[in-house]
Amino acid sequence: MNKKKLFAGSLSLAMMLGTAFPLGTSAAPSLTAGITALASDYEEVEVDGLTYAMYSDHAELKETPSDIKGEFVIPSTANGLPVTSTWSSAFWSKTELTGVFYPASVTDVSNGGCFVGSEKVEKLTVDENNPEYCSVDNIIMSKDKKTLILLPPAYPEKEFAVPETIESIDSCAFYNTSIESIIMPENVKKVSYLSCCRMPKLKSVRFSNNTESIGSSAFKDDVVLESADIPASVKKIDRDAFVNCTSLGSITINNPECKIADFEATLGVKETTVIRGYAGSTAQTYAEKWGYRFEVLEDGPNNTIALGDPTGDGKIDANDATFVLVEYAKLSTGGESTLTEAEQSAADVNKDGKTDSKDASVILAFYSYLSTGGDGSLEDYLTK
Repeated sequence: MNKKKLFAGSLSLAMMLGTAFPLGTSAAPSLTAGITALASDYEEVEVDGLTYAMYSDHAELKETPSDIKGEFVIPSTANGLPVTSTWSSAFWSKTELTGVFYPASVTDVSNGGCFVGSEKVEKLTVDENNPEYCSVDNIIMSKDKKTLILLPPAYPEKEFAVPETIESIDSCAFYNTSIESIIMPENVKKVSYLSCCRMPKLKSVRFSNNTESIGSSAFKDDVVLESADIPASVKKIDRDAFVNCTSLGSITINNPECKIADFEATLGVKETTVIRGYAGSTAQTYAEKWGYRFEVLEDGPNNTIALGDPTGDGKIDANDATFVLVEYAKLSTGGESTLTEAEQSAADVNKDGKTDSKDASVILAFYSYLSTGGDGSLEDYLTK
């Protein structure tokens, strides 16, 4: 049973319905209590003052004493069984807790609001032998360092530069932290649901130019976020991504074909948020339907995509070849293309009407050519 996904999903639903618990209140545990009541295959057992859900082959840490202080080390076993996960309620409202150490046995970190009311937590560390996670500078990442899992609520810096290896921001990764600015590297493609919600001091976000999607309620309740510049690479913005962002003065949608979830609060607060985009774009359609003020970007779409550069980042490199191969693999297994007309044209470098491995090979060859001192455009290269 994956408590992380179950909690985060339920938290998302509760938030969208306007019933999410206030931070640090006793109402918080009732949400998990309702969720876990569905599980009938465990026994609740107390061991050394800690409450576990005991299954036949493993244990899950459910609750810790209200008076725990300092850095807490999660036991690797309970009654002879491996402790494999932590429930989101395990560390709620622990006002004197400053850190948590996760043993190698814990392979499911329930990150959905797991430190609500525990604002002093500043240190998160993981056993180096843990097969799923690692910790770097008191943040938790996936073992391959491609997914940002969890930051402590008392993270000390005002600005957070996401590590260069990260490709995905997990659900609730920044939940309730006091960070004021987030900078995402070019590798980041996915900003998951609830990932940056309830950040009371977040003023600015710099997205990766390779970000493809922004999940539901990703920036919910970020009440001091002032503006958002959504890059042309973003193809989809899910429901309520910027709901209750009451200081959001403007949001710029640079992809004229971006799929915007058709709900009133997806892009902010209509009384105060100005949506900026291109004439005839999906952003304009959304703004007019839901009563937002709309401003037209005069220069035309700035996501002009050149031949060989379907990612639209202004350079032809291995990322473009990968982009083409992913599309080719999807089409080869019966999937439908989600590329825009411009992306398809840029990806089909040999102009045979198909997006396939041959195109990727040409892109890689041209990238190698440039990397070894070559110059000129791809069109010139193809004529040589």
